[in-house]
Amino acid sequence: MNRQWTLWLVAVVAGLVSGFLGIHGLRFLGWVILFVWLAATIALGLAEGTRNSKALRLGTYGFVTGFSFMCFGYEGAPSLASRFAPFAVIGVFCAVCAIAVGALVHVVTHRRSLP
Repeated sequence: MNRQWTLWLVAVVAGLVSGFLGIHGLRFLGWVILFVWLAATIALGLAEGTRNSKALRLGTYGFVTGFSFMCFGYEGAPSLASRFAPFAVIGVFCAVCAIAVGALVHVVTHRRSLP
């Protein structure tokens, strides 16, 4: 299997685990869970790959984390399936944030030293 596909699958699994742990395992952290997700995003952004493959990987991680976090924590009366659209919007927002963090990491790590 291609290395980029493996990293993409790692991003999917890490997103599922991050979303689950954010609700059930590390709920006591509150807003601090964002720093755990930030560390995972940075780690995925530092892995090898082109800009496009990193953006896809980070976008996938962000979407899966946000979407699964909302799904795992949902306790409302309407069915979970009726909440997929709003949760997907939150997932897209998380994907954009993860890509932005990856772009910032790329800029910081690939900065050329001034003469």
